[in-house]
Amino acid sequence: MTRYITRDVTPDDTEIHRIMREEPVKEMIEAGCFVAGGVALAATFGNRSVELYLGQSKGDIDIFASSEEAHREAMVQAGMRGFTSSTMGTAVNLITKPSGYKLQLVAPRFSGSFEEALEKFDIANCKVATDGKVLVYHEDVPELERTRTLRLDKSPGFMLAWRVVKYMNRGYDTLDPASREHIVDWFIRLRTKEWDLQDASRRYFYNKDQIRNFLQDRRLVHDEDLLLAIGFMQMVVEVIAGSGTYDPNEELVKDLALEELEKRLGTKLKFPQNGL
Repeated sequence: MTRYITRDVTPDDTEIHRIMREEPVKEMIEAGCFVAGGVALAATFGNRSVELYLGQSKGDIDIFASSEEAHREAMVQAGMRGFTSSTMGTAVNLITKPSGYKLQLVAPRFSGSFEEALEKFDIANCKVATDGKVLVYHEDVPELERTRTLRLDKSPGFMLAWRVVKYMNRGYDTLDPASREHIVDWFIRLRTKEWDLQDASRRYFYNKDQIRNFLQDRRLVHDEDLLLAIGFMQMVVEVIAGSGTYDPNEELVKDLALEELEKRLGTKLKFPQNGL
């Protein structure tokens, strides 16, 4: 059973107080919201300061509402400063004052108590939340951070590849062994065409470099994963202007799983026309 630990925020929690001083963070907190995720982790157990997390790592302040009413009130605070919807439609984006940090007010469907919100997170390390008065975190977070181990607790669909690389690049040395099941599940869901990666890359901000970074990390992707994905990872790698007879642009498509496996093996591979 998942267990969360709650403690009071003290004057020594300087990084938490740094976040709470930003506007409109403090106004949203007063409306019934709280900060959770990567920046809350950085402010408590993380290996870098909030300034480094929000600067060098290009992180953001994720604000969650305790109720739909609190979300509506927080939207009023955001609306007074202007906002834009996120690509995935899950949040409202704006810039804080005075530090100019990126802030995301997460969609109302994620509203709830600290524990309810954190249970929906895909990355265990990020299960940290605070409203400036109390700090709530998953009991495994301190040990995961001490050992620099990233753990996945669920797969966020086709976004898993991008998210796991994003966090591994923030200084984690290894992936928790239990997380392998989510990586394998991602490849199975890809192969069963639960989503079309090429279509997803056009509709959202997924791109070939993000997928290549995922495939190239051998801590995450094993050779057998690549073999499973061949034929299902075609993505546009280049658009050639003026090359088509009818269309002014022609798309160069490659199988990124095959490309990476051939790179690892140092040889070209041939498969039957009807695939694996």
